[in-house]
Amino acid sequence: MMNIIFRVDASEQIGTGHVMRCITLAQQLQAIPDHVQITFICRELKGNLISYIQHQDMQVEKLTSIKLSTHESEYAWYQENWQRDVSEVSEKLGGQSIDLLVVDHYGLEVNWERMMKKHVKRLMVIDDLADRSHDCDLLLDQNIQADPERYKGLVPDRCKQLLGTDYLLLREEFIKLADKVQIRKGDIKNILVFFGGSDPRHLTLKTLDILQKIPFQDCYIHVVVGSSNPQKSQIKRKCREREEYLYYCQIDYIAQLMNQADLAIGAGGATTWERIFLGIPSLTVVTADNQLELTKIIEKEGLTICLGSHPNTIEITLKKALENLCKQPHIIQEMSKKSLQFLDKDRIRSYPVRKAIMEVLK
Repeated sequence: MMNIIFRVDASEQIGTGHVMRCITLAQQLQAIPDHVQITFICRELKGNLISYIQHQDMQVEKLTSIKLSTHESEYAWYQENWQRDVSEVSEKLGGQSIDLLVVDHYGLEVNWERMMKKHVKRLMVIDDLADRSHDCDLLLDQNIQADPERYKGLVPDRCKQLLGTDYLLLREEFIKLADKVQIRKGDIKNILVFFGGSDPRHLTLKTLDILQKIPFQDCYIHVVVGSSNPQKSQIKRKCREREEYLYYCQIDYIAQLMNQADLAIGAGGATTWERIFLGIPSLTVVTADNQLELTKIIEKEGLTICLGSHPNTIEITLKKALENLCKQPHIIQEMSKKSLQFLDKDRIRSYPVRKAIMEVLK
């Protein structure tokens, strides 16, 4: 029996993307015929997904919550207190034999990894920043690589690097829809609004206010929020005011909603790849610095329209983009067609990350 640990956090600040992609990988590993024991180790931060992970039938070991000074970020806390995290994680491991430790966390880096390697046989890092050193056996960065040597000097020579969109981690609900997607015709009858699990920039409400000013004909607005979204009650109330606004919270069928959408409005994080995989034309808001490069690249490829990153300019850019798409439906068709051609679906459906992990653990 293989024993695999995931060290990952979610919060209102951090967002939910790290946890969601780790759950995807964990579920792929659980599908291996030989028994795999999966345990998540997560800190009890405001907006965490601990209950959600447990509802996926996965064990979670909880780390104590933290107190932040005024305006201090959670990542800054980790940089100062990484040794405390090492101590607490080591205590949770309790001397058991660990085949693989997977860490997906911008706040943890090489010093943390070196200390943790004493307790595990292999260590894997999931990253997409390439801004700090790692001591790992396996590294996954599933985004488009503008520079194929971006991790040169940041990881050991022995580290196997899984770089690029061939290694996308997509949930099974998306994989199953791969052969059912179609090119959008250009009509806007269903719009999906989703800014990630926590929406730290509070863009969902702002987007709904803008959409109310667009004279759509027979168009439904599907609004998805995560359980960690601090404004979910306000969003739900606003959706109740209009029958064409449909509200969804922490659902497990978002792939179905996406597949029905003619257009998506959302952030530039991991959901970018879900939209592209299903051929959904999109309007993308850059909500974090690390999303800018990716969003600009896929906009250049004709897969999305970038609305910028400043919250105060979204009203202008979103309204203009929507009005333009209503007048030029062929743009929607082209975005959808190019998106469906962009990714190697057969490669993704072969679970290459899982295969690489099994090779490393031999």
